[in-house]
Amino acid sequence: MKKIITIIAAFATCAALTACGSTPKNSDGSSVSQNTDTFAGLKLKRAGITDRVVFNTLDELERSSHIAVVGTFINDAEQEVDYEYDPYFKKDIIVDINSTNTIEVTKVLMGDVNVGDELKIDQNYGIVDGELITFSELTPMQKGDEWVFFLRKVAKSDHYICTAESDSRFPTKSSASKNGIMPLAEGAELGVYNEADFNDGIYKEIVEKYDV
Repeated sequence: MKKIITIIAAFATCAALTACGSTPKNSDGSSVSQNTDTFAGLKLKRAGITDRVVFNTLDELERSSHIAVVGTFINDAEQEVDYEYDPYFKKDIIVDINSTNTIEVTKVLMGDVNVGDELKIDQNYGIVDGELITFSELTPMQKGDEWVFFLRKVAKSDHYICTAESDSRFPTKSSASKNGIMPLAEGAELGVYNEADFNDGIYKEIVEKYDV
């Protein structure tokens, strides 16, 4: 295993208000519609990558994950945007952005979880003023999408995160061609913006072991 170093970025985005615990919003407070066309007119801003461990084998991934499931996103994502005043730009800028969605578990691969459980999943991206801003290698969480998830519990929370970004969320054999449209990604059916980020080795091990 090796570690990817975090890239820190700041956004010179004017903050009329903070969209905490809400559906995606523009800075004027207007909501961003959540449907399969949500991303069609957006500009993609890759803000950096989350500090994480890179896994080379399924065994490594399993040992670092609390649970592994097949699940479907059942809600539209809600996001929180954190702003801080920057004296250089002389205005509030975005310093962090996070979205949360809920999956319903349809199959348990490992861990203390049951079919039918609903789990909150966090991911570092959000939509502000016509831009999809992301620190994540994974494409956004769209209602109705089905994936294989390897998850870790967030400390002092009932939420989960993917254990290692693109090394820990994969399509099922049936969902790759059925999941939501994502025009900003070259590997949308794989759940990543860039096909090179998809861990094909672990994916093949998952299909062989779990038949999903």
